[in-house]
Amino acid sequence: MPSVAPSQVFATNTDFTNLAGPPAFVQSFTAAQISAALATAASEITGSLSSRWVMPLLQWGQDLVRFNVNIARYLLIMSRGFNPNNPAEEAYISDYDKIRKILNDIANNRYTPDQIQDSSGAAPFANAPAATPHTVSPAPPGTTWGTNFRR
Repeated sequence: MPSVAPSQVFATNTDFTNLAGPPAFVQSFTAAQISAALATAASEITGSLSSRWVMPLLQWGQDLVRFNVNIARYLLIMSRGFNPNNPAEEAYISDYDKIRKILNDIANNRYTPDQIQDSSGAAPFANAPAATPHTVSPAPPGTTWGTNFRR
């Protein structure tokens, strides 16, 4: 059974600055607020990951960095107060909802984040499922893709 380690953050303040949104949005928060939000967001992510991997992780991909930033962005918006007149904030809330679903899929082994290496000593990516080949069947004779998908 994987174990839970002390807090691990998957994104830095610089990642937040580069990925969270427009400079005016990012600059509306202090570095301390961003660091605290990233730490809280990482604990949400760790909760899902720890059901499958031994924490702390030694390596992870950009998807976990984005998840960490987007959850932190959501937490900061909620602490400041949601602005219903700002369409960007509505999109940020939607992003958070999507990430929560992905974290649930991670915990239930329906999604595997990129480049995971845990601290179990196993070979890198050993816990990732094998790739499933996809086969595309040709269109039946006498048809084309354009005619098959017209309304």
